[in-house]
Amino acid sequence: METVFVYEHLCAGGEAGAPEEAELMPQGQAMRDAIVIDLLAAGYAVSAATCARAAGCPPGAQPVEPRAGEPLASFVARVSQAHDWTWVVAPESGGCL
Repeated sequence: METVFVYEHLCAGGEAGAPEEAELMPQGQAMRDAIVIDLLAAGYAVSAATCARAAGCPPGAQPVEPRAGEPLASFVARVSQAHDWTWVVAPESGGCL
């Protein structure tokens, strides 16, 4: 079975403490969860980025979190190596994408 890592920036802990985090987190989770649910239905094994501020992952997905102090780019690089595919959802602002 092919594996997919789904990374959504806010769900992984990006923009922690930013004024827009509370407003944007539900949108980020909705995007992440829709992708995860579709991939699970298509027969993939899915890992999804999450953090303490994000709601859990959809049932059937493996939650993965950055290590303490790990930069998010390093987190994505590390976890991607253990998967066949990586699906990144990132903000288009602030140079993050």
